[in-house]
Amino acid sequence: MTRHSPDHPLLTEALKLFVPVAAAHAVLLPLLWVTVFAFDLPFARQCRPGSGAPMR
Repeated sequence: MTRHSPDHPLLTEALKLFVPVAAAHAVLLPLLWVTVFAFDLPFARQCRPGSGAPMR
């Protein structure tokens, strides 16, 4: 078994941890965005359109 083989124990453990975390992130982040921002872009009301500068 070489250091970069697909059946390396560290790679399998990392994938066992990363895949569920990435899947949970992909599911929960849009739900959080919908509940907190109600389909609105965050901070869209605080900037002038096209300028990027904050409104006074």
